[in-house]
Parts: sequence; C-alpha cells; structure tokens
Amino acid sequence: MESNSLIRRLEMYAMVNAIETDFIVNYCGVLEIRNIPSVLINRSQDVENKEDLQQVLRGLDLQAYIEIANTNALTLGLSLEEKKFINGALSRIIPIRNKIMHPRLFEFFDYPSLKEVFLKIPNVLKSFTWMNVLKADKMIKEEPSKLKQYEIALKKSSNVIENLPTVVDFEDTSFIGRRKEIGEIKEKLFKKNVHILSVLGDGGVGKTALVIKLLYDLLDDEKNPFELILWISLKTETLNNYEFDKISGAIQDINTMYGILNQFVGGEQSPRQNLIDISKTYKTLLVLDNLETINTEEIRDFLDEFSEDGKVLITSRIGIGEMEHRYFLKGLSDADLTIYLDNLLELYNKSNFLTAKEKKMYAKEQLHSNPLAIKWFVRGLADGQAPQTLISNKDNLINFCMSNVYNKLSDYAKKIILMLHSIRMDITFAELVYLIGKDNYIEVETRRAINELCKCNFLDSEKLQINELLSITKFAQEFVKINVVEDNEFSGSLKQKIKALNLFSQTMLQRREKQPYSLQTFYFDPVDRSKLVATYYLSEAVTAMYRKNEEQAFDFINLAKSICPSFFECNKIEAFFLRNTNPKKALEEYEIAKKNAQTIEETRLILINYKEFCLANNDYESALNSLDQAILIKDELFLQLEKVKIFACTGRFLEAESILEKYNLDNLTNVKERNMYLTRKADVLRRKAENNKDNEQRFLFLKKASELLANEKELDSESLDFLSLIINEMMYMYYEKRVVEYIYTILKNTHSLFKCKGIKEMKRKFSSILFKIPEFAGRREFIEMMIDYNAIMSTLEENEGIVYSLSDKFGFVKNKNYPMGIFFPLTEISYKVRIGDIVKIGDILLKTKGAVTKELTYIKNIVDENCC
Repeated sequence: MESNSLIRRLEMYAMVNAIETDFIVNYCGVLEIRNIPSVLINRSQDVENKEDLQQVLRGLDLQAYIEIANTNALTLGLSLEEKKFINGALSRIIPIRNKIMHPRLFEFFDYPSLKEVFLKIPNVLKSFTWMNVLKADKMIKEEPSKLKQYEIALKKSSNVIENLPTVVDFEDTSFIGRRKEIGEIKEKLFKKNVHILSVLGDGGVGKTALVIKLLYDLLDDEKNPFELILWISLKTETLNNYEFDKISGAIQDINTMYGILNQFVGGEQSPRQNLIDISKTYKTLLVLDNLETINTEEIRDFLDEFSEDGKVLITSRIGIGEMEHRYFLKGLSDADLTIYLDNLLELYNKSNFLTAKEKKMYAKEQLHSNPLAIKWFVRGLADGQAPQTLISNKDNLINFCMSNVYNKLSDYAKKIILMLHSIRMDITFAELVYLIGKDNYIEVETRRAINELCKCNFLDSEKLQINELLSITKFAQEFVKINVVEDNEFSGSLKQKIKALNLFSQTMLQRREKQPYSLQTFYFDPVDRSKLVATYYLSEAVTAMYRKNEEQAFDFINLAKSICPSFFECNKIEAFFLRNTNPKKALEEYEIAKKNAQTIEETRLILINYKEFCLANNDYESALNSLDQAILIKDELFLQLEKVKIFACTGRFLEAESILEKYNLDNLTNVKERNMYLTRKADVLRRKAENNKDNEQRFLFLKKASELLANEKELDSESLDFLSLIINEMMYMYYEKRVVEYIYTILKNTHSLFKCKGIKEMKRKFSSILFKIPEFAGRREFIEMMIDYNAIMSTLEENEGIVYSLSDKFGFVKNKNYPMGIFFPLTEISYKVRIGDIVKIGDILLKTKGAVTKELTYIKNIVDENCC
C-alpha cells in the first residue's frame, strides 16, 4: 500500500508537470523565439539549439513562464483578471513547484494551495487551452495508479550524494519554529571534535522531522562539509490516521541495516566494511533514525570504528553512551504549539472546533506539547471522535511515545523512576539518597542510573542541570501509570519517609529557638532540600557518636558530605568529633567549614563551635579569642557566659565576676537565660570551692552555689544536672551533720533531681558508706533516698524484689524481670510495707497500665540491715 505522503507528492508532481506542459503548448502555438526575453533564453538549461522555441521553453520553469506571459500579454490576449491570477495565485505556487521538482520538503498548506490553483486554472486562464491539466485531473481522480510513472522524476538535484527520504509526511516536516534547535544541532554537527551526535527525546517529539529538515537544509548550504549523506530509518511503528501500526518489513537487526545501506553505496567487501571504507573516501554523514530499536553493543562497536573518519547523526529515545554528544529535544514552545495546533485544525477543517482555553488544556497539559500527540489528537477529531474521549483513551499514544525504552532500563533505574512516580513530586539527589536509604545507596550506581534515565528522557535533564531536581517527564509518568502495577506498601513507605523528613525539618527549626548552640542543632535554609537531608544524616552521626559507634558516625558524615559537599555543618561536625583523637585533621575541617560558610552568621556559628575544639586541647586563650570574634559579629548573653565558664575554669574569678556583674537577674525574664546565668554564677562559686582547701569555706561556696539554683522557681534540665553535680561534690563531706542535713533538705524539696546523672552517680559512689552518715532527724528517709535500688535488685532471686516507692494507698516494687516496677495496692498487703523492703513477689497480672501484684511476703529491710 502506497503511503499518503507518496501519493500526494506524485499528485503534486502531476499537477505541476501538467501546468508547465500546457504553458509550453500554448506558447508554441502563439509565440516565436524572438518573443522570449534573451535573459530567459540564456537561462534555459540543456538546450542545443537556442533558436528552437520548444527546446528553450522545455529548459525553463514556471517562474519563467510567468515572466513570458507578462512580456507578451497583448500577443497572448490576456485579460486584466488573467494577469492578476498569473501574478497572484499562480506566482505563489512557485516555491511549492520548486519543492516538488528538486524535491524538497513540503509544509502544511502546500498541497491544498497547489490543488486550489490547479483546479482554477482552466476556469480563470481562458485565453489558454489546458488539455494536459484536464488530463492530469482525470488521472488523479479516476486512475491514481498511473501516477507511479512519475516516481523516477522524484530525484533531488544536489551536489551531495545522498539517499534522503523523498516521501515524508508533510505534517511532520511542516516546521513551526525549531529554527533555534536546527541551528544549535547544525553548530554541534560541524564541530571537529563531535564525531557522534545524538538527538534524544520522547517518541513523537519531532526528532525525525527536525533532522530531516536539517539534512535538506544542508543540501542547499554552501558551508555543508559533507559529500555523502547516508540515511536509514529504523522505525518499527508509525501513525496511520490516528492509530499506531507496525511497519511492515521494518529493520530490526544490525545486519539488515548494513545490507540496506550497502545497496546504496555498493562495494566488494562485506556490507559493514564497505560502509567503513566509504567513510574514508568521502566526507560522510551517516544518519540513523530511531536507533533505539537496535541499540546494542555491536552497533556501538561499528559506530566507534565508522566515526574515526565519518560523522554519525542519530535520533533516538535512548543514548548510546559515553561516546556520543547529546542534544535533548523538548516539546514545542507555547507560541509554536499554538500555531502548530491551529494549522492542523485548519488543515482538517476544524478551525473553530476548540476554544483557546481548550486548545491549551489539550495540547499542553494533556498532550505535553508533543507534535505527534497533537497530530494524533487532531486526526482523531477529524475522524469524528470527541476530544475527551480521545484523551481518555490515549494508552496507545503513551506506549508509542515511550516504547522500546522502559524495558531496556536497568533494575536500579526502574526503581528510581518508580520512586518518583510514587511520591508525585520533584526531588533533589540528596532526597533520592534518603529515600533509597543509607544501607541500599551506592553512589556510582545511583548516578549511573540517573544518567541512564536522562538519556532515555524519563527524567527532565534540563530541570536536573538548571534546578538540580530529579523530575519524571510527563509522558514517563503516564507510561508508568499505565504499564506498571503500583506497590501500595512501597509507595506508602516512601510517603512516610518524606513525611518524617518534613517533621525532622520542623524539629530542627524549633530546636534553633530552644537550643541554638547544641551539637544537635543545625543551621540550613529549609527550602534547600539537599542541606536538609545532609542535616538528617549529620543528626544521625551525632546520635551514633553518643552511642559510642564511631564507625557508623563517620559513615553518616561521609554520606552527608557526598550529597552536600560544600555544606559547612558537615565539616563542623567532623571537626568536633576529631577534636580529641585527631586535632590536626579537626583544625583542617574547621578551616574548610569557614570557607564553606555562606553568611556571616554561619561564620559566627563555626567560631562558637571552634571554641570547643580549643577547650578540648586546653587552649583557653584561643577559645576566648574565638568567642570575642563571635561577639563582634553579634553579642549575646550566651557568649558572655561562655567566657565566664572559661574564666572560672582557669581560676580567673575576678574577670568572670566582672562579666556577671554587668547583668541584673531581675532583668532576665526569659527562663532559659535566667537558668544559664545562674548556672554560670554557681559554676564560679563551685570552682572557688575546688580551689579552697578549707572545708568550711568549701562548704559555704558550694552551699551558696546550690542555693542560687535551688531557690529558682523554674529549672531546666541542664541547671538541674549542674545542681546535682554540686550536691555530689558536697557529699564528699558526708561525715559532717550540717552537710548531709542540707543535702537532705534540697533532695526532699526537689524531687526532679533524682532523674539527674549527678544524683545517680552519687548513689553509686556513696551507697557503701551510708551507715557512716551521722544521726539527724531525717537520716532514715535520707538513706532511703540514697540507696542504689538497681544495684540491690541485681543481687536478688528471680521471684524477689525491692520496694522503692510508696504513697498513702499504693507502692512499687521492682526486680530483674520488671525493672520498670510492679504496682501493688497497700490494702491487699498483709504487713506494713516500708521503702527498702526485700520481698517475695506473688502472682503478677499484666494489665493495660502495667504489671500488678496483690501478694508480697516480707524477707528483710535493706535500710534496717545495713544502715541502722
């Protein structure tokens, strides 16, 4: 079956040939050689006898015939209406005539414009006879098979040896815009270092049409460097009306490709070798259209060898690898899209079928500015389909545009595209790493897969390069939706991870307000998703380091660095971790952090953190200097109090106190600031106590320090810890009655202290000497407070426990199996229970609120046995 494109080109050739033949017949019947302008006689081609009118006329063309008509209007008896038609409608088809006779590519309205003139000629130019025009019209209508006689005439006149396709769908080659793209591709193609150039893009985006247009332009380009252009199409499917059909006899293997190309070039060697040999003889451009159908290692080896002397231009949905230069072709621009759609609608007599709003919705939003998709849509409209019906049934269109691509992706690339499809959002490379997970992430494979997806146009390469975002293309999104069964569990887990990351971001922002200089507080722009992910891994690194898992901590830091290498927080955290083990490397990381700092505030944060490095290395002067630099950027209470801390630590109490005296506690209304101030003031007193050998003075300093904190209404966790530290130091004077009485009073009035590390440490250290504590009114209760119940619990039998808490109506007992405690009601127990009782535990019931027992058997009381 002949293609519509070939039939139309043959029709158009028959029309032009008939018009020109009838002009010759009419002129020969009326004019003589002297009526022909000499300039036209000289222009006439392949004429042996310049006096022979018929020979001269046969060597001319339509443009010359129009000039002759104007020169001899009176002799020919032309009316004003006829002259107007000749110089108007007839003159306008000259460019179309030239495309037919050379031939070159047609545009949208070439066929209807020529046919309109062809049909009008006999009725308008009545001064002439139109026997050949009428005969051709009858043949086109009644005997179209006879048009094949003109196929031999469809040869391109050019100085370039080529086998470019003559028959191309005029709707594909009617270019709207794309001049910029053609210019850019031509510029790349002409470069000496470009041996293989691939034009990549979705199916139907216009790769073939653009390249054919470019090649035909080369035929008329004086700068064309090629002597031989070899073209072959490897397309396997085509759009027939608005359905997609397999191409009969399509090339599907490399040997068939060699054979067909060799038919054009000839040679005595194998077809493959002939092609390589001819690239050494001629300046050759080999054009492979739709290479993805046979994109194999074998074709890469051939292209590598061929391109040593020749050049290769490829259109494909998949790149061939590192050996190529790539040009990614996108859909039509908004302006070109409107013109293209309007022209197609006019061509199919549907000009007013859609509103402007509908045009934009269908062409851009539903068909993604893809020329083939738009042509499919308009042809469907012409066939009587409703717009929304077509859009709702575009599975075949989507599959055509993305066919031969998805199945060739690596499993890793498929996983990435499924992730992007599932979360329905553009993400950074860092977020992809986060979604893949640290244990499954392999950097080289991930980057290779991203490159693969860009080559196949599953990812928007422009967004990746300009915005650094991984964005699944619209056609790819629809293809995956149609062809891949979505794993709800996988999709759900990804969305949960995204939600967790967003929650982490909010937590970080809140922490900046509450703990601005904590090691676990990080500074980044929340909009910068790469730094957010890096921060997440840095936070994990800090957690791992706290858990003494140094190897894992540095794994997290290295991962953060790999996804966000210029983020100052990465260097800052690594420096902090290395401050004791590798101070030289830590110092290098601090210097890099300073270089990576993008704002003066970030520099200030590094200076504050650097102070910790200096203190770890007992370099107090450098620590103070670093704080002073930070204060110059922005002064605040915290930094001044950090100076107080260093002065106190080095015994420079007057300098510490001079800073503290600048502030009035009554003016500090913020709870956090009050706690910081009181803790630092207490620390100065504690350090004075350390430096004093007189126990009386030591106690007074520690008592005064503890009173500063104990008398404060609201103590945060850090201040409580510091108070517990002071009490711990007081306890070394356990043999003095007034000391333990004072400690007892504080502990009795501040129950939250028992959760502090200092008190827990005090219990551990002093449990063995509790019996040595002097007598005072609260001695027994104090001993009950100070017993290390966990240590005693570990020595008990399986069914034994120790009572550690009592109220008026209930109590708690704990043992090895229930370290969080077992509840018991006092009314159910047969003896008077006291704290410190070692008991045998009866049956235990597990209820919603925890373990419960109603049976305890007294064994002994640990307080009575050891301390009384």
